[in-house]
Amino acid sequence: MQHLYALFFCVMVSGALAQTRTVQVCFFEGKQPIPGVVVQGEGIVPATADAKGCVQIAISSNQSVQLHCSLMGYVSKKVMVGPQETQLQILLEPNITMLQTVVVSAGKFEQRVEETTVSLDVIEPYLVQAKNPLDIRSTFEQSPGINVTDGQANIRGGSGWSYGTGTRVLVLVDDMPMISADANQVQWQLIPFEALQQMEVIKGASSALYGTSALNGIVNIRTLDAKDAPSLQLNLFQGVYTPPSQFALDNRTRGVSGATFSYAEKINRTGLVISGNFLNDDGYAYDQYERRGRLHAKLDHDFKAVPGLRAGVTANVMNRGVSNTLLWQGYDQPYIPLDSNATLTEGWDFYIDPRLTYQRRQHKHTYKGRYLEVNNNARSPTQNFENYSKLFYHEYQFQQFLNETFVLTAGGVASFGNSESALFRGVYNTTNYAGYAQADIKYKKLAASAGWRYEFFQINDRTFQRPVFRAGLNAQLAKASFIRASYGGGFRFPSIAELHTFTNVGTIFVYPNPDLEPESGYSAEIGFKQGLQLGPKWKGFLDVAGYLMAYNNMMEFSFAQWNQPTLTDLGIGFRSINVGPTNIAGAEITFTGQGQIGAMDVRILAGYNYSLPTALAPDSVYATNYRGEPVTYLNSSSNPSNNILKYRYQHIAKTDVQVDYKRFTAGASVRYNSFMQNIDEIFEGNIIDVLLPGVGIKESRLDTQSGDWIFDLRIGYKITDELKCSIIANNLTNRIYFPRPAMIGPPRMWMFQLNYGF
Repeated sequence: MQHLYALFFCVMVSGALAQTRTVQVCFFEGKQPIPGVVVQGEGIVPATADAKGCVQIAISSNQSVQLHCSLMGYVSKKVMVGPQETQLQILLEPNITMLQTVVVSAGKFEQRVEETTVSLDVIEPYLVQAKNPLDIRSTFEQSPGINVTDGQANIRGGSGWSYGTGTRVLVLVDDMPMISADANQVQWQLIPFEALQQMEVIKGASSALYGTSALNGIVNIRTLDAKDAPSLQLNLFQGVYTPPSQFALDNRTRGVSGATFSYAEKINRTGLVISGNFLNDDGYAYDQYERRGRLHAKLDHDFKAVPGLRAGVTANVMNRGVSNTLLWQGYDQPYIPLDSNATLTEGWDFYIDPRLTYQRRQHKHTYKGRYLEVNNNARSPTQNFENYSKLFYHEYQFQQFLNETFVLTAGGVASFGNSESALFRGVYNTTNYAGYAQADIKYKKLAASAGWRYEFFQINDRTFQRPVFRAGLNAQLAKASFIRASYGGGFRFPSIAELHTFTNVGTIFVYPNPDLEPESGYSAEIGFKQGLQLGPKWKGFLDVAGYLMAYNNMMEFSFAQWNQPTLTDLGIGFRSINVGPTNIAGAEITFTGQGQIGAMDVRILAGYNYSLPTALAPDSVYATNYRGEPVTYLNSSSNPSNNILKYRYQHIAKTDVQVDYKRFTAGASVRYNSFMQNIDEIFEGNIIDVLLPGVGIKESRLDTQSGDWIFDLRIGYKITDELKCSIIANNLTNRIYFPRPAMIGPPRMWMFQLNYGF
């Protein structure tokens, strides 16, 4: 009987096992696997395709089952699995109404870029790998309507030149602010761009969700997340500057060399990303250089015991030495600093970001923190510029999701800053509290967004507070046609540096203004986005937008004779002042596209921006000079015709095209900016020739009135599937141009790059 029972048991088990079979389903676009496809069907457990585009599913034997396969960016597909099939290969087609570009910055949750209510550009990591920038600024500038001058980010003419103090563009790394506590200055060199996953650029006021410093827009650098399959990128490069012959310094070869790497892997439920950046740049001017070493690590863990709980920490540390100057010696010696004085800045900078996320069904709770420390041991042969700052940032956020049609985002921010510096002649503490809420609603082909924020800010015993509001609407007019409109209020509180800096670089001073008032305003826009398709495998977007930015009490850096001249102090220099009401109106057209055209893979990013930045009260008095004489827009501008604001380009055009054919890669960039019509009057007036004889700013501007065309070129070859070599030429024609008065732009640079990756 025991043998009979055993036999009966084996037969039953065999029968049960025979009732199901394992089917492997793999997804492809052409020959490329598609990871992340979700597979669902009646009677089966939903599953997601792995890094190779494949998924294993259990299906009842001898039965046919219909599978529903879906992934954002592709046309959903229903496939019937026959009773005997165990392997399937499924081709998915890109969906022209969903172009695979997903962003998080507009609403702090994932959205398709065409459904956002604001202008939003996306820069992908291929551009960093192909152009090999020395820091992230040049990649950011590839976005249409963008320029960066001396570290000052400018979107659509919303900012001028402020010599590294204050910013109207909030730069984020993984949703966390990357600005210092003292100067509100973007820490560009600390950004781990070698681990870039995607850069999202919002054009227009974003203060409702992101707070002060987001008056002109935001840049969110999203870093790599570890996937199931490990990935590695190793990049080595060597370059050389070739200045125009008429400005050659000496016979010395000035070069640049460095290495970057990134490694990402998910081990069980823990994701690890490690990256590094090492740079040795001799610079293209006398006694100007940069030495940098930076390491970045990102760790995330999903807790099996508590579904939906995820914890992580990011750490980034950098040691840097950089030498730079404010003004040149003269137009005939543009690569030599004034009086041969350069400012050397050295120090260790770092940040640590802890985070915790818990998501259960339709609720999500997030905590993010940051400790950022900036240590600038800065000095010149005659002056000490040392300054140190610490920032403690905390943010809690709650989100409620309802059937993919409603998202409520609410949260609170508390940040605390501390700065001690001889530049500010004291110790300063800042406190910032904020509460915000935003609702995003989607109904059929209509998406709407509305948000509100209240902010409190304090520097020592001086306080500021302000509410702001934003709203936006997006409507899908046809299969791939979208129209949007948005309004966003914004504000910016003055930084410690703008209020209290008192220092000098040689004979040029920077003066404090403790009475500086905060600025506020709004950004309004109407835009149209059209999806395009050229053949079955090439897709793109054409975006057209008209905008208006209005500011009250705009803060601008102004160069004038603020003090009475003495034997040691000429009295000239910079000072932050409120310049009254301003408007920046304009229009922008952007074209992006990617895909296959014949046997070639083609990527395009192009755009043109026209802006009209205008002073609305040109004759109002906003300051007085050392003689007590009134300072107005009219008498402080080199060219006040048309009331154009200072240090702006009215026309900016950019194009980048990359073509991959078999093992060859070729790419080209073209950038154009019009002549900077208006600067501070003192730079072109007679007094500058007396105070700084031979500086030649007026002469240099007369030679570049037609604007600047800059051409970059790159050519690459894949030696193997993992190894690639490239030759890159920046400023191919060796164009002489001036990003701002008394500063010459980089000359032509040839670079050899070797990249290994999988």
